[in-house]
Amino acid sequence: VTAETREAAFRLLCLNHTFTSYISALGAHREKLSNPDVLGLLDDAVCYVDDALHHQPEDEQRVHQALEGLKQRVQSLETRPDSKEPLVVQQIGLLIALLPEIGRLQRQISPPISTLITQP
Repeated sequence: VTAETREAAFRLLCLNHTFTSYISALGAHREKLSNPDVLGLLDDAVCYVDDALHHQPEDEQRVHQALEGLKQRVQSLETRPDSKEPLVVQQIGLLIALLPEIGRLQRQISPPISTLITQP
């Protein structure tokens, strides 16, 4: 294992900790949300997170476009300041902002799947 790989693995560990903290903050500020735009954004963000962490290299462009779309929605979404909506939207923005670097680091430290498959 090279020093570069160790550095990337440590950075990934730190980002995963930050990512988990953002998810925890979402859970800590639970209240019933009724804004359909916020609920839709939250639902789409969950799907994007799953997709971004598990996509194939050939899907990189599609995942990037989905990220840009979510970022625009986060920035333009109008929330009620007297509710937890602004905090939820902020946490969603923070979560999705970490995903490109998390994905890059995962690819950097993981060998390609083809090297893990043994030929008969």
